[in-house]
Amino acid sequence: MTDRFEEKDEIGEGGMSVVMRAFDRILARETAHKVLKPRYLHSPRHIDRFTTEAQTTGQLEHPNIVPVHEFGQSTDGTYFINMKLVEGATLESMVEQAGDERLHPDRMGEMVQILLKVCDALSFAHSRGVVHRDLKPSNIMVGQFGEVYLMDWGVAVRVEQPGGIDDLTGTPAFMAPEQVSGEGIDARTDVFALGATLYFCVTGQAPYPGPTAIQALTQALDCAWTPLHEVLGDRAPPGIDVILGRAMTKRPDDRYATVAEMKRDLDQWLRGRWHLPTRSYAPGEVVVQEGDAGDEAFIIVSGTCVVTKQIGGESVELTRMGPGDVFGEMAIFSQQNRTSTVTAVDALGVQVVTRKTLAAATGLDSWVGKFITALAQRFLDAEEKLHQR
Repeated sequence: MTDRFEEKDEIGEGGMSVVMRAFDRILARETAHKVLKPRYLHSPRHIDRFTTEAQTTGQLEHPNIVPVHEFGQSTDGTYFINMKLVEGATLESMVEQAGDERLHPDRMGEMVQILLKVCDALSFAHSRGVVHRDLKPSNIMVGQFGEVYLMDWGVAVRVEQPGGIDDLTGTPAFMAPEQVSGEGIDARTDVFALGATLYFCVTGQAPYPGPTAIQALTQALDCAWTPLHEVLGDRAPPGIDVILGRAMTKRPDDRYATVAEMKRDLDQWLRGRWHLPTRSYAPGEVVVQEGDAGDEAFIIVSGTCVVTKQIGGESVELTRMGPGDVFGEMAIFSQQNRTSTVTAVDALGVQVVTRKTLAAATGLDSWVGKFITALAQRFLDAEEKLHQR
């Protein structure tokens, strides 16, 4: 140990290193002191990997990557990396402590906000040619004041390094298929792991739960993760399955090409613009029928439609709608039957919104949702009185 750093208690342990809380006597501050385990002091392979971790992390100066203060060898020969001390909780522990509450829109929103910052860290690393290779919830630290750090770059690699990447490294429960097969490691490998981390946030379990490492590796090689609807049923947050489906495909070419693309979809999900299912209607086809039960609303993507209502035994045209217009939402809010008929005028393309999707977007079960529902009911009551005159 150098005279500068005074080691205190152990705060973490990895495969080849231990992290200690240490006091920096010169700058009078507590730091995180990562030291190579004694049994690896004479292993050139482990010393080289530890040195590479220090250099890689030290070169990645980003708000969501822990800063490296110093790297060196103590007087007793121990290799160390001195870093900023981050106190808080891992994303893994946050999900576990939340339990089923993780699926509450506000809690899920918090977790996605955390992942957006992880996206920034990964995008920066990828711009420098560095792939993390071990992204998982336990390697994401959230500080006491909302700071988010992507930790543990010990197995990170530069994708252009000579000789390629042929070692099986990472955590089997979150691995991309190409990590197991040793083929084609690149930024999309981290995209898969980011999707796997999102999967953990939603389901509370890893994509490949094992129970043994060999079984997890076999599942990872086959990309055999269980879809959200099979794990959660109707509790699955709408739209997340689409993001996972694109991030966690077996073929890297079918994934998001960059973390930035995935971040865009996560951000849109967070803002309520989900990947909604689409539907097409031929000219003259009825979309909704007056008097029928209503459990869907529609956003017009292309084409036009006409809205009619039976008044005094006659079908009266109320309005025509085109791209960007919305219809059917009142029946969802009020849970009453349709008050009018909507018919496609020409080829009509729509996005379909269910009550569940709308509830997740507006919080229909919250006080805000109650206000929205009450206003919708008052509008329907006023409309009914108008037509009774």
